[in-house]
Amino acid sequence: MQSLEGIAIKTEKSDKMCLKHNIPMALDRQGKPFCTECIKEQIKAEKEKQVAKFNHDKIVSILRRKSLVDDVNDFDKLFSNFEADKGSKEAQMGNLAYKVAHELIDNPQKPITALFYGTPGEGKSHLAMSVLNEVNQKSKPPQKCLFVDINNLFDAIYHSKDDPTSWWTEYNAIQFLGDVDVLVIDDFGSESSMRRDATEATEFKQKVLKKILDKQRRLIVTTNLTLSQLQQTYSPKIVSRLLSDSRGRRLDFTGISDKRLEL
Repeated sequence: MQSLEGIAIKTEKSDKMCLKHNIPMALDRQGKPFCTECIKEQIKAEKEKQVAKFNHDKIVSILRRKSLVDDVNDFDKLFSNFEADKGSKEAQMGNLAYKVAHELIDNPQKPITALFYGTPGEGKSHLAMSVLNEVNQKSKPPQKCLFVDINNLFDAIYHSKDDPTSWWTEYNAIQFLGDVDVLVIDDFGSESSMRRDATEATEFKQKVLKKILDKQRRLIVTTNLTLSQLQQTYSPKIVSRLLSDSRGRRLDFTGISDKRLEL
């Protein structure tokens, strides 16, 4: 009687020995010899493989399950479908964004901040999502990636105040965005004016953003604002965090034609 995974199985002994475990092998119903210890190891390895795949898929799926985007088609933005003529500024920005992606892949513990800035419609969001897709597909072990449109983020937080069943509370948003491995905050600055003399709601947004930036050290921010406008719009602490940590990874998209207007 042999036991496999806690199940007793009646078997006959073979006259052959398992060279790996140095024990007599058993005979299956067809009379072929097998080693029960080898079978146990195979079952264990398969279980571990299934668990690893489950955990991998769970992490990789965060990008699509939890991101806050305007259009589900945004998830299909890749480096491979970013249109840019060879030698153009678009191509240059694509190459720089690709380097950011692989710096994130190759250095999973390294604090990395990148700032994609310039006037609207120049491909900043496309390349930011491309970075996340690249990291999502090629990181081993996988990294938790998240793309958040800043307007959708604050809409979700405000909605949670009237809906007790909503997951996107202020606390959950700050904790989650701070804990993922790579975060994109898209369209920074479009969530409304954030001048120092603005309303209490504006002060609330600054407070939330500051807490997220304090927790999250692997970050890509896209904005239609210039560096000077960022300094005029946000509190000094937020600006300092973005500018001081993004040296060498500031991608200026200014001067690229508005891709949304192209036919």
